[in-house]
Amino acid sequence: MRYSENELKALSYPLGEKEIESCIAALEIVVSECKVKGYKANGSVRGGSDGANYVCELTKAGELLKIMLVGAYGENTVGVKNSPVSIAVLTQSKATAEELKEALESSYKAQGAVINSCGTITLGNCPKGFRTLVGYVEGDCCNILGKSGIAKRYLELNLQEMKRKHKATDYCFKKMVRIFRAVAAEMLKAGVPEAKGICPVKLGNILCVLPDSEYQRFDELTTKLEYLVLKIGTLLEKESALMEANGKQALFATAEEQDKYANFFAAMSKWLQ
Repeated sequence: MRYSENELKALSYPLGEKEIESCIAALEIVVSECKVKGYKANGSVRGGSDGANYVCELTKAGELLKIMLVGAYGENTVGVKNSPVSIAVLTQSKATAEELKEALESSYKAQGAVINSCGTITLGNCPKGFRTLVGYVEGDCCNILGKSGIAKRYLELNLQEMKRKHKATDYCFKKMVRIFRAVAAEMLKAGVPEAKGICPVKLGNILCVLPDSEYQRFDELTTKLEYLVLKIGTLLEKESALMEANGKQALFATAEEQDKYANFFAAMSKWLQ
């Protein structure tokens, strides 16, 4: 086994206070930008009991605007510390979302922000790079505005399911997600070809597919990791029509994408030896 029990324990730890503070600082910058556009906050930024789900609600002319941490930071399942944080800016209408997206982008550029090809924004007054996902809500679905059209995401349902699963697995699930994401990052850094293009958020959704009981089979993290890698790899090779944590969206867009992740888990199994 490539990793010792203590090394995996270190990889499984949640965010430290300093990084949580930098995430909140990035979120508050977005909140401040929206206040300049006429929105009023209904309170301060608040977070969930497990250190995740930080959110701030604002209103303008009776319309609700929700700004929240999403992705690995929103789930509190970050595998690589000091990564950019994703912040969702969710309105109640498409027109408002389009207007706000344009206004935010213009404001960032006016402040001399550096925006890379992935959309990560670096501002001099922000301790962390961040991405803003602007969209509008329809029921449980968040319609995120992008360069190539609208992407349907079930952000809050994913957060809720991962929180449920973490509790149901005796608080093991998020530890394993952090470990998987950290190992994937190390494989990429080492030049393992199968690790290229692997999405950390997708890994969390893949781990959600396994029944809760699978996370309680072993006490040692080393044994648990080896078992889960093989279990998921076999699942991806045999099963189709798998769903994301939200239960409403297909886990893979194509069979080719599923094959890509199956190959990644096979490579991870070899990496661990």
